[in-house]
Amino acid sequence: MKRFIILFVSSLLLIFLMMYFRYDADYKLRYLVDVMWLIGVIYFAFGIFGLSNVRRLFRSIGFSFQRFMSKDLTHASYYDYYMQKEKQDTVTGVPALLVGLIHIIISLVISYRYFV
Repeated sequence: MKRFIILFVSSLLLIFLMMYFRYDADYKLRYLVDVMWLIGVIYFAFGIFGLSNVRRLFRSIGFSFQRFMSKDLTHASYYDYYMQKEKQDTVTGVPALLVGLIHIIISLVISYRYFV
């Protein structure tokens, strides 16, 4: 619940910032719907990435960078690195997915109600 609230507040902040900088603080309903749709799709995509096994790809890239950049090898093999990260793994995609869906649904309802 804490992650959901943090993501939701950050998405509202992003909507405000995007409206302010992109549309020069012109808060028309059409612009608000466009920005909400865009932020919703971005958060939804991050939620899908979090739920899928893409984190394994990022984990292998992180291991490669760690091996390449550091001289101190705390993990001799990828298996050791993988097992340590597996213990730390949490499902982080659900809150982002829900925030994205909320913004997409709200923008669709507003656009259908006022622009059709």
